[in-house]
Amino acid sequence: MRRCFPRSKVIHRKSRHAYGSPRVHAQLRIDKVRIGKKRVARVMRKADIVIRTRRRFRRTMLSAHDQPIAPNLLGRRFALANVGAVDRCLASDITYIDTQQGWLYLAVILDR
Repeated sequence: MRRCFPRSKVIHRKSRHAYGSPRVHAQLRIDKVRIGKKRVARVMRKADIVIRTRRRFRRTMLSAHDQPIAPNLLGRRFALANVGAVDRCLASDITYIDTQQGWLYLAVILDR
């Protein structure tokens, strides 16, 4: 058990915390360490070695829709926009960022 613990911890860390006990056990077997699956699972459980699961990607915007699309009045000709006047040419976007504390929403509005 003592031989398995440091190696399993190293294997787990090298996998960026993605390997659970089955993969750690398989890697230990490749490294010629004779150990059972249940022992690896027990050692990892006692050492609080857990995997970090990645969240599934979810598409939040459906591009192929039949809703009306606002016309592009500027046509990416930003130099032609009336720069001297306020509130004549606005551009905005919103996105969200997944953090450890939860979702952060970021909204940007540019007044040209």
